[in-house]
Amino acid sequence: MATLLDYCSLVRSKNAGPFTLTFDFMCHDQHTYMALTNTGILNRALFAGLFNTSENEILVVNHPRALAVKVSLPRPSVQGAQHDSDCYAGQQYAPLMELRLPDLPGTRASRERAHTEPYRRSLDSGPADVCRADPNPHRGTWSSEPSAGCGAL
Repeated sequence: MATLLDYCSLVRSKNAGPFTLTFDFMCHDQHTYMALTNTGILNRALFAGLFNTSENEILVVNHPRALAVKVSLPRPSVQGAQHDSDCYAGQQYAPLMELRLPDLPGTRASRERAHTEPYRRSLDSGPADVCRADPNPHRGTWSSEPSAGCGAL
């Protein structure tokens, strides 16, 4: 299964004023944009469930010439309010990164995914755990375990 990063070159959230939150999904190419919009996954029901708001308050706009989808909705709390945990709304996209989408055979996204799959970190693993299957034996590897040469001197 693919993720939004397989379809999009940019996924972001940001303020659209103190009362509105907006998301931008910019695709790699025309084929990938069409495939993303055809899945219908970026819909009002998804955002209503994630951000506890009414579907009627959500605007989803497809921009085919820009290869982008824009979604706007009311902020969970007003910017700068006492319970606002993300003043610039730059971290609100995070729950969307776990969405599963169908793979696209023969597209740039699927080719890049196949090329980088051995290096991708699993969402189920710890934050520093990554695959150690590096074909370059001279390159160092990342690990969540300290190595023998690391630590305080």
